[in-house]
Amino acid sequence: MRLLPRITQLLTSQNHTIVKRTNEIDMRRLLIAAACLIIPGLTGAAAYAAGGSNSAAAALCQKGGYVNLTRADFSNFSNTGECVSYAAKGGKLVPIRATLVLTESTSITTPKCWEAVGPTGVTPTGTALWNSGTFQHEGASLCFQADGNLVIYEAGHVGDPAYAPWDTKTYNNPGAFLAFQGDGNLVIYTALPNPVPLWSSGTSGHPSDCVIFQGDGNLVIYPGCTKP
Repeated sequence: MRLLPRITQLLTSQNHTIVKRTNEIDMRRLLIAAACLIIPGLTGAAAYAAGGSNSAAAALCQKGGYVNLTRADFSNFSNTGECVSYAAKGGKLVPIRATLVLTESTSITTPKCWEAVGPTGVTPTGTALWNSGTFQHEGASLCFQADGNLVIYEAGHVGDPAYAPWDTKTYNNPGAFLAFQGDGNLVIYTALPNPVPLWSSGTSGHPSDCVIFQGDGNLVIYPGCTKP
């Protein structure tokens, strides 16, 4: 009869151990199941981010923008479809070498990219009226996009928002156009026929000024420029 309490104690201890191990196993199963749910979500987020970058690059090809761009090997595109397909697959877009220099009023209505290369062929005069603050970005690209955004990309990263040190934040405005006005103001307007200003450099009142995308990657508006 003295053995009965001891047997009862052993059984109780064993049951407690079994319950504890069962709970541990159940907890491990829950953690594994949770991980299975979380990991695909993270993978999807990464894929979406990559796809977003490719989509932005592909948008540069739209509406005739492909004529200002080449592949990484500097081969040209024959049409919009070729450019879009190349960019959507992660291909690197390279602007045809041309530096933006605006000395007269003009409008840019289609996607276009310019490279920060020199010399520009003009000599600025006076102190800068406005600048994008993106100096020390040699080889950068300035792109007016199909979505209405004016963006500066670091060298070799055209269309990748992760490498855009400056932009006008005027995206989601297809049909928008960039205008260098006779009053010296650089403005982005919504699409015609009822254009509304989305962004401006705030340099009106300087009708003789000029816009230069410099070799250091800085977009600058000067009071004037002299041509050789």
